[in-house]
Amino acid sequence: MNHYKIADLTLAMEGAGKTLQRLMKPYGADTNGKADITMSIDREKMSRTGEEHPHLSPDQWEYIQRAMPLPASC
Repeated sequence: MNHYKIADLTLAMEGAGKTLQRLMKPYGADTNGKADITMSIDREKMSRTGEEHPHLSPDQWEYIQRAMPLPASC
């Protein structure tokens, strides 16, 4: 699980795809496993939703499901 420091909170995020890893890299933190907030992704939901919108990659769907705006560069 990757840890990030944002606004004095430590966020633990499991299974981040390439887009999230790239965008979150500047916020990386070494916290010894302690997190204020933990985020995980519903892979089954991502798969179902991806079937409805095949023009988006699984990495883009993961980014959307974590409630972040999709950058134009994806």
